Parts: sequence; structure tokens; C-alpha cells
Amino acid sequence: MISNKIKELIDDKRMSIKELAEKIGYTDVGFRKALFKDDFKLSTLNKIADILEIEFIDLFEDEINDYYDEYSKIENQINNLQTSIRKYAILGKALIDFSYDDDKNIVDYDFGELKEPISEAYYNKKDLLFKKKK
Repeated sequence: MISNKIKELIDDKRMSIKELAEKIGYTDVGFRKALFKDDFKLSTLNKIADILEIEFIDLFEDEINDYYDEYSKIENQINNLQTSIRKYAILGKALIDFSYDDDKNIVDYDFGELKEPISEAYYNKKDLLFKKKK
């Protein structure tokens, strides 16, 4: 949340919430409400960044890191899945089914028999035509 980052930066600058509120044209109560709701206009965030002497993008550092962490997890899942697909295709199997959790994350996948196994050298050049395992 941007509000947490703002509070952290206020503490780092040894400034009070009331001081920052006054500098950006808010009342103390109004600014505290905005912090509680995590609801700011971009122009207000720009003023806050200027007053705290930081780059505007630094206000979003935590969110960016959270998205990067999530992206890294997904990238790792994809890499593992690609490795499995390659391994199973060479063994004569192909990916046929995914299972998802409530958040749409892949939790399991299944392989079926290919019509014919493919060689590792040929792997990237041929469509994987397969029949579903019964």
C-alpha cells in the first residue's frame, strides 16, 4: 500500500503526519483519512514525493516489488512446465490438461500419449499432435 510507504518515508524524514498534511494542503484529519483509505490523487502523490525529496516512482516501490515477486513465481512455474513438456515429449507424451485452484493458479497438469514419440532434435520443429489418454 502506498500509505505504508508514505508513513515509512515520513518517519525517515523525522516529519509528522500533520506537517506533511499541511505542506500538501490537507488538514491533519483529511490526510489521515486518505492514508487510512490509501486513496490519493496522482497530483497529491507528486506533491508528497517532492516534499519528501524522492522520485515519484519510489512511492510505488513496495507494489513494484510485490508484482516482481509474483512475476518471478509465475516465470518459475513456466520454466518448470517447459522442462516437463520437453521431457515428456521426448518420451512420447504431451501436455493435455491443467488443474487450477480458485485463484486460477496451475496446481497440476497431466500428460497423454503422443501419436508418435519425437526426437529431441526435432522437438522445436514439429507440432505436438497427440491423442488424449483414456
